[in-house]
Amino acid sequence: MNTLTEVFQTLAVIFFYAFLTMMITSCSGDDDTEKKNQYDHPHAETIDMEKHLFEHEFAEQCITKESANLENKKAGRERFAEPCMCIATYLLKDLASKDPYTFLNDKQHAQSLRIKYDEAVNHCL
Repeated sequence: MNTLTEVFQTLAVIFFYAFLTMMITSCSGDDDTEKKNQYDHPHAETIDMEKHLFEHEFAEQCITKESANLENKKAGRERFAEPCMCIATYLLKDLASKDPYTFLNDKQHAQSLRIKYDEAVNHCL
């Protein structure tokens, strides 16, 4: 009878630790989902897909560039996400139709984009 009690106690401890482990791992956040939804946002007006892609790619490039030299890249990404998206959205307002194409497909920065970038930085920061 004594060994049966010890077996039940051992099983209870094992189940407790298994339950505790499941709870801890299930509560940890999934950074990938958060990253995917980071730039999901509504636009005030309908925009074409090329401009929308430009906005997100420009913001991502800005975040990567700004957080490149930081030790804590995750904190840097969080810190620069809002200003970089502000800059990208500001650029998007008066963007010529050829500028997103040259940025996305040719990976070139048009002169008009450089000028508007300086204005956007002054506006957002």
